[in-house]
Amino acid sequence: MAIVTLLTDSGESDHYVAAIKAKIISVNPGIRVEDISHKIKPGDIAHAAFVLRGVFRDFPKGTVHLVGVDSTGNRGDAYIALQLEDHFFVGCDNGLFGLISEKPHQQLVVLNAINSISTTFPERDVFAHQLGEQPALVVGEDRVADLRQDHGVPVGRSTLDGKDDDGDQR
Repeated sequence: MAIVTLLTDSGESDHYVAAIKAKIISVNPGIRVEDISHKIKPGDIAHAAFVLRGVFRDFPKGTVHLVGVDSTGNRGDAYIALQLEDHFFVGCDNGLFGLISEKPHQQLVVLNAINSISTTFPERDVFAHQLGEQPALVVGEDRVADLRQDHGVPVGRSTLDGKDDDGDQR
């Protein structure tokens, strides 16, 4: 059974977390959804990175971590999926993923670049929908490669560390 974790700044007093979970399991009831936290202060990327860094390795390799912290904060931020330390992460490219490990990512793709949709709720409409719609992409080493082929655009290292594929500073 595929595991997807949720880390958001949505709080627990509204319907947002339930809507994300509902989207995932309505498209694929076989996915197991686990909460990390929904009590991150809105937009607090540093705290979210601290929490995620402290727990993601405790989950089995191949786990997908959906991160919805500061996801609608900046219109220019891309939605990405990346493989890091044999875990997969889906979220907004707002700098958070660069804070959770010193190791370089294994693969990185931009989501919602092909047939993009405009939304104020990317956690449900892009991230959760992608995970639920593509169950084969949720586990295994080919997950991000398959995303790149069918649903994303590969990008170089510049998204996370300011360097191009050759390691040169941009």
